[in-house]
Amino acid sequence: MRILLATPDYPPPPGGIQTVTTNLETGLEELGHDVEVFELNPSDRSWADIRIPKFQLVHDLFSRDNLFFRSEFKKSISKIKEFKPDLIHCLHIKNLPVLAAAKRLNIPTVTSIHALELENKSLAQKAYEYTSLVHSVSDFTITLSKLPSTQGVYKAPPSIDVSSYGNGNNTTSGDSLSLISIARMVDRKNLETVVRSVQSVYKQGLDCTLTIIGDGPNRSTIEKIASDLPYVDVLGWVSEEQKRKRLSESDAFVLTPRKIGYDVEGFGIVYIEAQASGTPVIGSNNGGIPEAVGDGGILVDDPLSQQELNSAIHQISNDNTREKYAKNAEARVSEFDIATVANLHVKNYHNII
Repeated sequence: MRILLATPDYPPPPGGIQTVTTNLETGLEELGHDVEVFELNPSDRSWADIRIPKFQLVHDLFSRDNLFFRSEFKKSISKIKEFKPDLIHCLHIKNLPVLAAAKRLNIPTVTSIHALELENKSLAQKAYEYTSLVHSVSDFTITLSKLPSTQGVYKAPPSIDVSSYGNGNNTTSGDSLSLISIARMVDRKNLETVVRSVQSVYKQGLDCTLTIIGDGPNRSTIEKIASDLPYVDVLGWVSEEQKRKRLSESDAFVLTPRKIGYDVEGFGIVYIEAQASGTPVIGSNNGGIPEAVGDGGILVDDPLSQQELNSAIHQISNDNTREKYAKNAEARVSEFDIATVANLHVKNYHNII
């Protein structure tokens, strides 16, 4: 097949959509398909200021109220005519102009849904109208989506290159418990609670360290909290190689995000990356996180409860407990491998071509 992947985000910047896009591109190419990526990035425009048109026909995109859509629609038409795809997979509903162009040219489409973007109900509903088949990253996201009853949908998780994650010496005893967290430093990721909890269990006598990888608007706050804690190390973003090394060398991964309306983890690919490294995890029991964690770690019901997180850290400090979760993770991570997930997509692509 000739498959056009349309995305609002593509490397080098890091991020979840970038990871989903590049890994799907790699997997499809490894299966022998002809793939091209079309990045249509609306980041320099305010989607809140764009009126979603109440049009019934595609040509209504050309009204004066919708100059952005007209411009991106034309770019999409040109790209589709140039590449001549058998199918277009839009990795985000922000790529609505691509979906409209595909409808005009009678090309079947798949649209991926995640979580936060679905708060824009008008945009989501219009994307569904132009989509042949919806792809969801989790069962949770399907429940969040408000899909029409007639809309076809399938689930396929984000993928990783499982073989590239080394299984470190995570369950040895006798050393300090090394914890790691990787996230954008924003309110929802709840890293402040993680730092406070590590501080608490350390004071209780648990010999432990915490490394935080990431960046964002809350970084100064987190660094301030950690400034007097020599066992907490706050890093910025590191290279992919360094991230994998740190994961494989850590005893446990800890990240307990909050759910703030639609601002919630639709899945949580970083939990799979940790498990592929042989590192058991602690996550939150909300959104799509339980589907990502499976039986490879511990879930806390209240991510703001320092007491509950303290208990989870104490549990994961036990060598036998970590070994159990590491074995559980090893048995499940293959289902998230690039080739496995790409095959799942292709199977569903064939349903609409």
